[in-house]
Amino acid sequence: MGKRKRNCVDYQGTIVDLLGAFVENTKDKLGDIARNLSLEYNISLKQREVFKIVENMEGLNEDEKLIASQMLVKNSDDLMLFFSLPPERKIKYIRMKFDGRL
Repeated sequence: MGKRKRNCVDYQGTIVDLLGAFVENTKDKLGDIARNLSLEYNISLKQREVFKIVENMEGLNEDEKLIASQMLVKNSDDLMLFFSLPPERKIKYIRMKFDGRL
């Protein structure tokens, strides 16, 4: 009978350890999901802003403005770089993309 209690206690410790590991793993995964959602939301906001900026750029015709906007929203790396550039460099960046230099 004493042996049976000891096995029960050992199982309880194992269950507590497993649940602790599960909770910790879940916490980490939820943190990853929250960071990814935040990044996606930020990109979505930038996508909405891109046409407003490109629309007001001088030196691009209407077709080029649409093409530039579509090009930027298709690639999050291009989009983030575009928004990090000062206003006077944005048109040069787009021209370089059009010319295939980037």
